[in-house]
Amino acid sequence: MSSDQTLLREATKVEVEPFEPIYVAADLELMQVGCPLLQAALGGSTRVLDLVPVESWLTYPTPKLQLYVVAAEWQLNFLVDRLMDRHRRNMASRLKMTQPSTNSAV
Repeated sequence: MSSDQTLLREATKVEVEPFEPIYVAADLELMQVGCPLLQAALGGSTRVLDLVPVESWLTYPTPKLQLYVVAAEWQLNFLVDRLMDRHRRNMASRLKMTQPSTNSAV
């Protein structure tokens, strides 16, 4: 694991004593959490939104959007790690799509 990944993992860990359950509106198929409006509409907490980039928020309701209970700190860390992994993959694929092709016909 690179030092950047280690720092990112350390930065996303939540230090809360004792841990109180968090309700999170998320689509686990898309691996995106709902924006603040979706969190409020479904009764979720906005605490998790501080841990993931704004670009990864879900801004529209989806059929798989549900309210989940995160009851332990390790669950929150696991969820944030998965959300960040999906976000990095999405950003990498967007970058590939915007780069010009090197196989141009002459």
